[in-house]
Order: sequence, then C-alpha cells, then structure tokens
Amino acid sequence: MTPAADPHKRWLRRLIGYCWRYPRLVTFALLGSLVATVVAVIIVGLVVGAALSARALGGQVGVRE
Repeated sequence: MTPAADPHKRWLRRLIGYCWRYPRLVTFALLGSLVATVVAVIIVGLVVGAALSARALGGQVGVRE
C-alpha cells in the first residue's frame, strides 16, 4: 500500500465527510460551542473583575492572607 493511499492518514477527512452528511447538526454544534465559549469568557471576566474591584476598594474577597 502506498503512503498516499494509506487510509490511516486520511481519517480526519473521512470523519468530516461523514459528519457533513448532516450539515444542520454540524452547524448547530459549532454555533453552540462558540456561544458556550463566549458565555464562559464573559462569566470569568465578571468574576475576576468583581474580585479585583472588591480588593481595590479594600473589601474581603474570601481569600485568607
């Protein structure tokens, strides 16, 4: 078997081909993961921002020193 015809080297292309049989599901999955990532970044930013602003104002953040 030649290296170019080796099926183990084209597994990702085959997988994408199989998944793309259902383009609506692939699109929903990609958009869902993008939305979840954005929400996670926003939540982390709010928590860190609140902790930093509380510390700057002299408040307790919940961490013992």
